[in-house]
Amino acid sequence: MNPLEISPEEFKRISERVLKIAVEYLQDIDARKIPPTERGTELLSAYHSPIPETGMGSEAIPGLGDIVRHSRV
Repeated sequence: MNPLEISPEEFKRISERVLKIAVEYLQDIDARKIPPTERGTELLSAYHSPIPETGMGSEAIPGLGDIVRHSRV
């Protein structure tokens, strides 16, 4: 799969997964602490992962969820 060429169906699936992550984030935003609860190496491991040159397609979505969970409100 060329990273810039996806079918409309795949685009819809990816978009729906991203929307779900955003909705879940907003649903519990009032209960979240402003700074992340993790510190130092825990945050580094969450944010530092290799980025392939060929693109990841929908395989990137779980990583987005991890980033959102470790982000400041």
